[in-house]
Amino acid sequence: MDTVKLLLLAVLQGITEFLPISSSGHLVIFKHLLGIASPGASLEVALHIGTLLSVLVFFRRRLLRLFTVERRFILYLIVGSIPAAIVGFLLKGRIEALFSSPFSASLLLIFTGIVLLLTRLVKEGSRSVGSISALLVGIGQAVAILPGVSRSGMTISTAGFLGVKRDDALYFAFLLFIPACLGAAVLELPGMGADFFSVGVLSSILVSFIVGYIALRILKAVLLSGKFYLFGIYCVLAGLASSLYFGGIK
Repeated sequence: MDTVKLLLLAVLQGITEFLPISSSGHLVIFKHLLGIASPGASLEVALHIGTLLSVLVFFRRRLLRLFTVERRFILYLIVGSIPAAIVGFLLKGRIEALFSSPFSASLLLIFTGIVLLLTRLVKEGSRSVGSISALLVGIGQAVAILPGVSRSGMTISTAGFLGVKRDDALYFAFLLFIPACLGAAVLELPGMGADFFSVGVLSSILVSFIVGYIALRILKAVLLSGKFYLFGIYCVLAGLASSLYFGGIK
């Protein structure tokens, strides 16, 4: 893959991984539209490393408190990670098949948009994350294994529906992202080659980190302003447009 396509995927990953518009759905759709082959293991790991670093830097102050005054979140993290681990293990083959279907990803993108639009009906809550809410948010993350379903969209929306404070919803959603991202990177390690240290792949780490950090700042600003549902409008329109396009291809 040439450098331009590498960087394009890095930008796409950085933007869509964190904004609630589904990175997996966009990658499936854009790979078909632009004729980009599935990225190799080295690039997969690089993109995950870049976005993971942006999360660690963005939440660095609160993550430092994870092992002191907020140690309860470690338990919530374990509880919230269980559903996705179970779904990923039991349905891995069936889910992977959906990644070759841009039409399915388009329909699931519409589903994501509807969920996001429903957050418009919910006022900001005052609760903190607890064991039950952690499990339910984890179930939301498990649903987001499907291409076209946004992980951040489902986790933040679920927390909002449960009355969790927006700031805590954002933090916990991306706390769950850390082990999920590490797990995805580890799974790709066996197929990683020497090209991981190429200029193009290393540049992809930097680009996905910078773009991801900016996307996180945008997401936090929009969420705290109460305009989170606006992302739903984009998802519905993008899903409708791509489903009409791919549905019409014979």
